[in-house]
Amino acid sequence: MDKKLFLCGFMGCGKSTVGKAAAQKLNAELIDLDDYIVRTNGMSIPELFSAYGEAGFRDRETEAVRTVSAQQGNRIIALGGGAVLRVENVEMMKAAGTLIFLDVPFAVCFQRIRGDKNRPLAADSEESLKARYETRRAVYTSCADRVISLTGEETIQEIAERILTE
Repeated sequence: MDKKLFLCGFMGCGKSTVGKAAAQKLNAELIDLDDYIVRTNGMSIPELFSAYGEAGFRDRETEAVRTVSAQQGNRIIALGGGAVLRVENVEMMKAAGTLIFLDVPFAVCFQRIRGDKNRPLAADSEESLKARYETRRAVYTSCADRVISLTGEETIQEIAERILTE
């Protein structure tokens, strides 16, 4: 079987954490796309943003989506928060598997990402991040094959089970 589940959502919604649990349940490989980009480029996300700007980072992200979408085998791919902003990426992901939006309230995401120096865009003000969240939420909702609405109170295992069964 060749099953790929792409997890999208705002920074701090739990894509990587929940993806790991879902991958274990599915006996699949977890690919954290940001970690993959760091490994293949030999630079941290903040370094990539600094060296190439957001557009240059997004180019590298698109190349990473292309590569992991073409790989064989069962995989859970935890996307970066902006990976679905390019139509090209969404098309590749949907052709390769299922795109799942983890819909977590802004307040929960903000609590989790505030002060995280590995997330260059998290340094914005709360108001700016909320505006980005609202804009991206509309994109996530429109492009996802499935939406999993969460409150932030669920356990990691509960969310992983919902990813695999809903």
